[in-house]
Amino acid sequence: MNSSFALKTFGLFVLLCFISCTESGKHLSKGTTDIIPKPLSLTDLDSYHTISSSASIYILEENEAVNKVAQYLKNQIEKSNANAELNIKIEDTDNSGIHLLLNADYDDELGEEGYRLNSLNSVRISANTAAGLFYGVQSLLQLMPIEVFSGEAQNYAMTIPSVEITDRPRYAYRGMHMDPCRHFFST
Repeated sequence: MNSSFALKTFGLFVLLCFISCTESGKHLSKGTTDIIPKPLSLTDLDSYHTISSSASIYILEENEAVNKVAQYLKNQIEKSNANAELNIKIEDTDNSGIHLLLNADYDDELGEEGYRLNSLNSVRISANTAAGLFYGVQSLLQLMPIEVFSGEAQNYAMTIPSVEITDRPRYAYRGMHMDPCRHFFST
């Protein structure tokens, strides 16, 4: 009787292990837009936007810091998507693509490192500084299919959920924890 109970328990354990190891398939399903760290505000617009593999990254003016952010995004997408050939263009346009915009007027709600991201018809990331644009690009990459982080060229559609995100750091200073076991103080 004990061996039968142990066998059933072991079988249940193995079944639960297999179930927990399967993919949930929740990417691109409603209500599953997960970004780390969690943004201040995230609104799911109940649709999807596909970024063309030949899309342009638009910046408004020649700015070295913004250009570095645009180049980073271009490199990240092109090294992971075999079909991607993105261009960085300096122009003010409403064309579909990815727009990295520095705010003309300082937005107090965003602060130095905050950003707004909207991906309804095209991807628009606006911020007060290039640092804010960089954090917006990090959120954009998290919205893309996981293949964007693979590092090897694959063929995949760059489909992202249509969202509106507003985010900024919760704390002005992000420090490191000190390990008290490695730092001894006399008393």
